[in-house]
Amino acid sequence: MVKKRRYKNPISCVYKITFRKYIYIGSTTIFSKRKYEHLWALKKNIHTNPILQNIYNKHSKNEIQFSIIEIVSIEKLIETEQKYINIYKEDKTLKIINILLIAGSSLGHK
Repeated sequence: MVKKRRYKNPISCVYKITFRKYIYIGSTTIFSKRKYEHLWALKKNIHTNPILQNIYNKHSKNEIQFSIIEIVSIEKLIETEQKYINIYKEDKTLKIINILLIAGSSLGHK
């Protein structure tokens, strides 16, 4: 029997991963789980975002920060994520590193 991992205080939210001027926007139903998945993939050098993986490989791991932008209901996750992608996309002081700039869509991604 496979034991499912339980996460304390599951938070559905829009979050960001930042490193200096680089920013990645994501959404999740369980923030602690999603953060763990990102870090696990980065440590194993198999993250699906090659830009984020490259930043992780080349720089101090301690400089990469995860933070919650907004706690939202599951029904509003994609809509709210898109709102923040649009906001950060317009900020010329930051470089958004999301591969897809349409939230919740893998359209056009190979």
